[in-house]
Parts: sequence; C-alpha cells; structure tokens
Amino acid sequence: MPQGTPFFRAREVPCEMCDGVPCRAACPTGALAPTLTRIADARIGVAALSKPEGCYSFIGAAVCNSCWRACPLKGRAIVMKRGRTRLGGLFTPTVDPAVCTGCGKCEKACIAVEPVITVAALRDGRPAVAA
Repeated sequence: MPQGTPFFRAREVPCEMCDGVPCRAACPTGALAPTLTRIADARIGVAALSKPEGCYSFIGAAVCNSCWRACPLKGRAIVMKRGRTRLGGLFTPTVDPAVCTGCGKCEKACIAVEPVITVAALRDGRPAVAA
C-alpha cells in the first residue's frame, strides 16, 4: 500500500466516523491530513454497487436497504434509486462519489454472503482499479 493511503477491511471493521477524528493522530501512514477536523470531509475511498447481480433489491428478490440504513451520510452518500432494474428489481443502491467518505459501513452491513456494495481505495483522488 503506498504511503499516505488509508487501509482497512471494511467488511471486518469499517471506519466508525468518530467525532474529532481521533484516528488522524494515530494513523501510522499520515493518510489522514493533519488539517482534517470533520470525519464527514474525509475521503478514505468510495463505495459502489460492485456486484448488482447479487443485490437483493437490484434483482427483485427482496427490498433490502441495509447499505442505505448503515450509511452515516444517509440520503446523501447512498440513495435507493427507484425504478425497474435490468434484473427485475425496483431499487438500485446508488452512491454519490462526491459525498461518499469510503467509511465502509455499507459494505459491512450488506446482508449478502459476499458484499455487493464495496469500497475501493482512492489513488490520486480516483477509485483504484484492480489489476
């Protein structure tokens, strides 16, 4: 992992979005800027519906909104977009990358066996693409 890049496994332990950003001082890589005072302004990564074919709302198996309910910026970072999906569902969890902090709470809360909404690390302000 390059210097200055936060790293955690969201499915195991997401960022708790603590007031006062106590992890900033404890971070061994300096990935969180010393000037960061509001955790909602952090950009750890960005979430995305990475496997829509496994999302219960997207495929119409159930109306699940666990990712939306877990989001600390609910209604801003993740919205449940209404409308028929290509796989027969009625809702699509939709992430606004300009608002998403990448905390990983959505990934942790996903009820699918393998998370279908996942957080990608940022590289130069853009989501990293797996090689």
